[in-house]
Formats: sequence, structure tokens, C-alpha cells
Amino acid sequence: HRLDEIGDILWDAFRTILSSESMDSLAYKLFREALKPERNLKKDELLNFLKSKFDYHERIVKEVVKNYFIEEKMSDITLRRKSLILSQKVYQYILNTYGNKSELTLMCFEDILTLRIFIDSEHESELSTCTYNSIISTFDLYRKANVSYIPTQLNLIKQATSLEIIRPFFDSFLPTIFG
Repeated sequence: HRLDEIGDILWDAFRTILSSESMDSLAYKLFREALKPERNLKKDELLNFLKSKFDYHERIVKEVVKNYFIEEKMSDITLRRKSLILSQKVYQYILNTYGNKSELTLMCFEDILTLRIFIDSEHESELSTCTYNSIISTFDLYRKANVSYIPTQLNLIKQATSLEIIRPFFDSFLPTIFG
């Protein structure tokens, strides 16, 4: 592909210009820019390109995502934004790239679950239709991929009233705990 060749030429030039920068620092900056919540990615070519340039991409992506979640006060629904912190495409990319058992995917699922429970608790009218649908479809995507609930999410799950949220907890999480 001609586009890949051009990308490689630009990458080499970029690395030459930033030769004093450590690879960790460079990877962090590039992934942070690519994953910016306001970017709202529609395609994953940029993420795949960056992934191809760094062997330890999952560690870097996890660090970037974790920092975005901290900055957005993910764990406090009263303070945080009432939409997915990252773009829907990023959540999908993380699930597809790193699998349903990776720490990064589980961390993302907590954000999704927090919002899914929030809209389940009669807050649906506070959201635009687009935001609401984005949360629902991303939650459904993660559930269909059998992303597990984790014990630290029990307090969240106690707040749920929808069977769509509670049923997978009983169908898949509890049997793995109690055999």
C-alpha cells in the first residue's frame, strides 16, 4: 500500500525530529492525543498505526485511559460528564484488540457500567438520544463479548434495577465465583 509507505516515511522523519524523546514518553503523548475524548474517533486506523509502532502499546493505552478516567472523575457520577468518557469507537477498539479479560477492557467496562446504571435510575431524560444509544450499545457490545463483572463493581450493581444489567451478573459472574 502506498499509504503505508508514506506513513512509514513520515514516522521515520517524526522519530528523527524527536530523537531525544524516550519511546515511552513519545508513545504516551501520541496515544493520549489519539484517544482524546473530544476527538470522537470514527475509524481505528490511527490506533492500529500507533499500535504497530510500539511493542508495549497495551500498557501505554491503559495508562492513558486511566488518566483520562481520573481527570473526568469517572467514579463519581455526580461530578463526571454524563456520557462515555472515550469515544464509542475507542471502547470497541479496546475490546477487539485486547480481549474481554484484559485489565484495560475491564477498566473500560466499569465506565460503561457506571453510565448504564445511571441511565437505568430514571436519569434517561437528562441525556440526548445519541448519548443514550451510545451507552446502551456499548454496554451491549461488552456484555455480548462476555466481559466479566468484577467484585469491586458490586456496589454499582446494587443500584441497578434493569434485568439487562442484573441478569448477566447472575448468569455469568456468580457461577464463576461459586462454580
